[in-house]
Amino acid sequence: MDKNTITFFNRRELVCTFDTAKQAEICRRLAGNGIDYKVKIAGTGAGTGRQGYDIGRLRKPEFIIYVHKKDFEKASYVINRPG
Repeated sequence: MDKNTITFFNRRELVCTFDTAKQAEICRRLAGNGIDYKVKIAGTGAGTGRQGYDIGRLRKPEFIIYVHKKDFEKASYVINRPG
């Protein structure tokens, strides 16, 4: 395994959002600055089988973006700077 591969043990949560456009913009900025990231999509209710009719459609997915611990400071700067 590459030492730069993002794993459970070396990742850090950068941001969590329900906004699809914000998630896309953050990923665009990270990629544009050469920062590897992983996106976990949670809260969709898919596959639980515990929802009533159409209730799952009301839920918005939660996007959790992770970066390698060594890239966290740079990633924070990149996503928070204007422009």
